[in-house]
Amino acid sequence: MIVSEKNKHTLAPQKLSAIPTDNDRIPLHSAASRADLEAECDVIPYVELQKFFAKGMLVTVDPGLKLVDVALSLAADDAAQLKQWAEAGLVQRAHDEHARNWHANSALLRAVTVTPWILVQDTGKAVPRKPTNQGMKPE
Repeated sequence: MIVSEKNKHTLAPQKLSAIPTDNDRIPLHSAASRADLEAECDVIPYVELQKFFAKGMLVTVDPGLKLVDVALSLAADDAAQLKQWAEAGLVQRAHDEHARNWHANSALLRAVTVTPWILVQDTGKAVPRKPTNQGMKPE
């Protein structure tokens, strides 16, 4: 689903009532399928998502939830389920503390897009650092 440019919305922390409704969306296809969303999930370094954080487009999903389940609920406009997760602090808009931690830890995030949002989960892993040549003696 795509959000029309004239009806942009924001996702307030702990409040998901600002999620666009079907009236605000232009249907791209009838519904997102679990298989489609699972295929679109990938692990990506936070540094590549920084610009989306700056635009307010990142939504964090607690590691205790399945990322695809949350994406399906968002795509289906399941406001009751989203509200329940938000009130429990399990789904929320990414804030500055998230960004600072992800940046400081070179975090790898699992991500999936449900336009206009990018849902992310911290994998607890960091981007592998390239080995340096320190300690190697030149020949």
